[in-house]
Amino acid sequence: MEKIKVKCLAAFLTMMLSGSLGAWADINVKGTVTDSTGEPLIGVTVLEKGTSKGTSTDIDGNFQITVADNAVMRFSYVGYDQQEAKAAPVMNIVMKENANMLDEVVAIGYGTQKKSVVTASISKVDGDELALTSPVRMDNALKGLASGVTVTSSSGQPGAA
Repeated sequence: MEKIKVKCLAAFLTMMLSGSLGAWADINVKGTVTDSTGEPLIGVTVLEKGTSKGTSTDIDGNFQITVADNAVMRFSYVGYDQQEAKAAPVMNIVMKENANMLDEVVAIGYGTQKKSVVTASISKVDGDELALTSPVRMDNALKGLASGVTVTSSSGQPGAA
């Protein structure tokens, strides 16, 4: 029985020293993320694919992270195509712009909305349209020209402002 334990221990140690358990090794990855013109991108999300381990780039586009030796790195940034690459000690990534993505988001106050939601609420009345109606007052000029606009007088008295 004692010989079996010794043989199992010897086999385990041989596997560890031969590197077959080396998949648990980590590597330190450093690099820079830039756009197509060579400008550094600030705040690019850098993740080890399949895990929650990640970081973001600094003001110079640099990042540093420790990941598994065989990891795949995922780089994402608003307005750019997501990219993936096998982890290496030094990684210099060039992000490609995604023009379609930029057309879909409009910044508002403290949040964002899709452009399709915002454009439905915008109306424009040209001076040429106002000239055709020959209005006496401005509130009468807008009646029927801007969708969703309700024109009412403040007091309800005829001739009131």
